[in-house]
Amino acid sequence: MGLYGMMRTGVSGMNAQANKLSAVADNIANASTNGYKRGSTEFSSLVLPSTSGNYNSGSVLTQVRHNIGAQGGLTSTSSTTDLALDGNGFFVVQDASGMPYLTRAGSFVPDKNGDLVNVAGFTLMGYPYPFTGAGNGFDGMVPITLGQSSFPAEPTTNGIFTVNLPANGPNVGQAIVNVPPSENSPYSAWNRKLTTASLNNAGELVTTETYFTKIADNRWEVTIVETDGAPSTGFPYNLTSGNVELCSVQLDFDPVTGDLIGSKPIVGFDPNDPFLVDLSGFTQAITGGSTPAVKINTNLSTLAPILDTAAGELPASANSAASVPTERMSLRGYAGFPSNVGLDVYYTRTGPDTWEVAVYNAADATSTGAGAPFPYSSAPLGQTTLQFDLATGALISGGSLNVTLPGGENWPIEFSDSMSLADSSLMDNEGVFAALNLPATDPVIKPSVLGNTPADNMANSAYSHKTSLIAYDDQGRAVTLDVYFTKGADFNWEIAVFNRDDASPSGGFPYGAPGSAPLATSLMRFDPSNGKLLEGGTLEIAIPSGQTMTLDLRASTQFAGEYQITAAELNGQPPSATVDTVIGEDGIVYDRSANGDMLARYQLAIANVASPDKMTVISGNVFSPSVESGDVTLGTAASNGNGKIRTGALENSNVDIAQELTDMIEAQRSYTANSKVFQTGSELMDVLVNLKR
Repeated sequence: MGLYGMMRTGVSGMNAQANKLSAVADNIANASTNGYKRGSTEFSSLVLPSTSGNYNSGSVLTQVRHNIGAQGGLTSTSSTTDLALDGNGFFVVQDASGMPYLTRAGSFVPDKNGDLVNVAGFTLMGYPYPFTGAGNGFDGMVPITLGQSSFPAEPTTNGIFTVNLPANGPNVGQAIVNVPPSENSPYSAWNRKLTTASLNNAGELVTTETYFTKIADNRWEVTIVETDGAPSTGFPYNLTSGNVELCSVQLDFDPVTGDLIGSKPIVGFDPNDPFLVDLSGFTQAITGGSTPAVKINTNLSTLAPILDTAAGELPASANSAASVPTERMSLRGYAGFPSNVGLDVYYTRTGPDTWEVAVYNAADATSTGAGAPFPYSSAPLGQTTLQFDLATGALISGGSLNVTLPGGENWPIEFSDSMSLADSSLMDNEGVFAALNLPATDPVIKPSVLGNTPADNMANSAYSHKTSLIAYDDQGRAVTLDVYFTKGADFNWEIAVFNRDDASPSGGFPYGAPGSAPLATSLMRFDPSNGKLLEGGTLEIAIPSGQTMTLDLRASTQFAGEYQITAAELNGQPPSATVDTVIGEDGIVYDRSANGDMLARYQLAIANVASPDKMTVISGNVFSPSVESGDVTLGTAASNGNGKIRTGALENSNVDIAQELTDMIEAQRSYTANSKVFQTGSELMDVLVNLKR
């Protein structure tokens, strides 16, 4: 081993330890640098060829490697633009020249242009939203710029309003009026009514009154009252008398086609009574509608006497005092015609298998005595002959009849399912089967509180409680809505809504012209057993110069206690600029308006390489991909193995100060030892020089 080789090896060792000390110094200096990745010094030996009698000393080589792939701890901050990646991946940034780099340092602030930049001046990059996918290049990325969105005005269209209305408060209103006929109230109201009268199998008069009530758009209630004998005087019917029965059903119609929605509605009073009313043929007229129709299914008994023409008996169609009809049915107040024409339908058995049907205008009857009201002052409105199969009782011909009413309207009557049997109990569908066309333009019958209530909009209107809501019209202007609650009878409350701009100079009633309708009004009905709302859970309010708002009241209650509002939230907003930015854990960047609406603007790009530790470290705490690190692949946060983005957080360096101090002491000792090798070699050289002397 030569002395010069010994000295060169010592110098090599000192240089290697100096490199390690430099790396340790960098680590300690950047221990508080966000996103900094610790550098470590790797040593490798360099061995020169030697012989057994001559040893050539080698040296040591060093390489600094940064632990880029190791995540540091996360620290919370108060800035919403401070970002940290919790997991794999890197943010993509670019320098002033447009060169892209990767970084884990997420301390970004907006510059004068609104671009998010870090302390080294690198700009955060992403994709315009919506993100359509990325490959392994940086094409399509744009700087993340804040505060560029403007939010247009949004009209109010829906809201939630929840209130407790005190059950123990005094009644302001009186009775509840305009209730549907199904409630059998003296204040029941309806749109249209049909009355039919016929004889049952025992020859007794049976009157059926059918009430048609439009209770909401595209929804009708049909209530049928059957009375043994002449009809009563109306509501309320005495349902405990034993000779009056009431049943009801609701019909929903398609607002586009007018067709009935749902299962086939057939209404009956008694499962053991074959008399039914089939409503499945009902429609709702959209633009005028088609002609109403009625279907009569009856049993014309084979035991009935045949008309005795030899004795001078005439059929009903003869319109003579000698007319002897076998059966009679009266139809009154048929819905769908403005004249409410009443019809008398007569059946006369003219042969063993034939029956004549004649229809007269009831108003033309000239006799009201005990006998048939013949003659009528006009000819029959229509007539036909029904022929039956004697063996089966089924109708063979004559199953339809077109009746022309005095006003010129055409009224089809169908008998196609009628039969001729000895025993009517063999029929399973006897009755009147209506097929009406209910006008969609009919007004909705809405229950209301009787009394001087806000819905009346008079100067002396009284109420229980008042509140206000702010809605927005189509231009984003604020509209103040005054909302009144008025306690009525039987767990009912009236709600009425007015535009405050229409209020009288005193700030209250009347709003606009006295007696003019409020923007909206409805009846809220509560369950007396639990205080929950049964009816009136939504209210449609036409906002002036705006849209129709649906106000959800379904969670409202009526409990004993104070009047209390627990929720009042309406959508809509005036025109607004961006007030702040929200970045989700998936990397989507939102602009947020003053009322909390958010608009997605960008998708942050998350980059990955196969070997992060092989990337090149660049000043500014950024990294540049290299051949050794592999190609860059791009994606989004919280997907495909990428970490989630934490806002209001920063990633610390992954430097361990204790480890660095330990490494520094080790490097210092090694440096000293290598210097001793060099010093020893130098002293031996001095010995050689002195030998010459």
